[in-house]
Parts: sequence; structure tokens; C-alpha cells
Amino acid sequence: MQCRVRIHNLNRPLAMLQDLEFGAVADAAQGVRDRVGSVGMGGNGQFTRLTVLERFHPAPWSDCLVEDLELGLRLHLAGVRIRYANTGWVTQQGLVDVRRLLRQRTRWAQGNLQCVRHLRSLAASRHIGSMGLVDFLLYLVTPWLAVPLSVLVAGLVAVTVVGVVTGGGAGGMAASGDDLAWAGALWAVVLLAPGLLWAAGHRIRLGNLPWWRCLLAGLLYPGLLLLGVVATWRAVYRVIRRRNTWTKTERLADSDHADSDRRPVRRR
Repeated sequence: MQCRVRIHNLNRPLAMLQDLEFGAVADAAQGVRDRVGSVGMGGNGQFTRLTVLERFHPAPWSDCLVEDLELGLRLHLAGVRIRYANTGWVTQQGLVDVRRLLRQRTRWAQGNLQCVRHLRSLAASRHIGSMGLVDFLLYLVTPWLAVPLSVLVAGLVAVTVVGVVTGGGAGGMAASGDDLAWAGALWAVVLLAPGLLWAAGHRIRLGNLPWWRCLLAGLLYPGLLLLGVVATWRAVYRVIRRRNTWTKTERLADSDHADSDRRPVRRR
């Protein structure tokens, strides 16, 4: 079983972003996976029977950089059903500086890249349904596509900006102020709408943060996605260099975040 994960030091903007990611985005994704039989195991809040782990004796956990995620894949391949529990959760300390967060996400990205080795077995498994397989395909292949897709998106943004500024080839005339405003508004909607929708869902479902803090997290959410792209670039570089060792990301002492937001979370 995998439980919902929450962040408890919500007095920091980066920590709020991680709570938005875990408490809303990941929670919704895992809810869908629970229905199609592809729940992923990751981080805290996971429970596996000892009798199940003994099937993988003497090494239930591998040297993969996301050994918990890979254990979940191995359980699926063995025909063990993993369920997701959103009615119970564990809390953990969120990282509060960009450097440590980038290092953590780079390890996660590299571990996801390593897990693609299970893709053939997942496709051939009689324990994996078609919808579950589609989810595994998206989850394991997307990190490999992140680098070329980010280059493509950057190119499209550059072409759009140049086209608007220069008039898009219409006689070489510069774009009007209205054209610039419409282009800016379009990109703002594309970039900000998903985060704001997740922020609204976080506030409505969990209710332990005021609206303005949820909206702030939603506005900052594109930055977290961009950091994930940078982490994937770094992960691909590490794979090419065959650098697989890692140092665990350090956390703060409990006394360093004693002012965490500990208000009770609404239970449903």
C-alpha cells in the first residue's frame, strides 16, 4: 500500500510547492492508478508485507536510485496488487532551498531513467492490464522524452517571440501592442492555468492553507516544472557519464523548522 504524502513545514514557499505536488497532483494521479492497477510506490508512506518481500530474497531492494519505485514495478510484475490510500497520510520535511531540491529531483529523474529497463517485462506481463501498461509507458518513457521536448518547446517559444516582434513576416512590419498583449496573455494562460487549477483543488479538498497561499503556490508551480526539466537534463548527463553513485539529500534538524504550519488537515 502507498499512502498520501504531505509536507509539514509549509511556512516556506518551496515546501508549499512540494505539498501542492504531493498532496494534490500526485494524489490525483495515484487515485487514477489505483483504478487501473498501476499504483506507484515512492518515498515515505509505503507498506509491503514481509512475506511479499521474502519473494525477492536476498535483495528485495536494488541499487536503483529510486529503489522504492523499482520495488513497486517488481511487485506489479510478480502479480502483487498495490493499493493507494488517500484517507491516511504521512508527513515529511520539504526541501527549502533550490540547490538541494534540484539535487533530489536529479536523483529521481536518473532513477526513473534506470527503471525503463523493466518496460519490456511490463509489456509482456499477464498481470498488467492495458490501461495500467499505458500508464507505465507514459511514466517511464516521458523522462527520456523530456530533453528533446524541452528543446522543441524552447524553439517554439523563440519562434513565437520573434514572429510577434517582427510582425510574423507580414511585410516585415513590427507587431502592434495588441498582438504583443494577446501573445503574452496566451502564454500566461498556458503556463499558469494548470498550477492554479491544482492550487484550487488543494484548497478545496485539503483546506489547511488559506486561499492566498494556495494561489501563490499555483503561480510558482511552473517554476517547479522547469526545475524538473533541468533535473532531467542533469540526469541524462549523469547516465551518459555512467555516474550512478549518490549522497542522500540532507534535511534540517527538527528545531530548524519548529515554526512549521501544524494546523490540522481536514479529513474526508
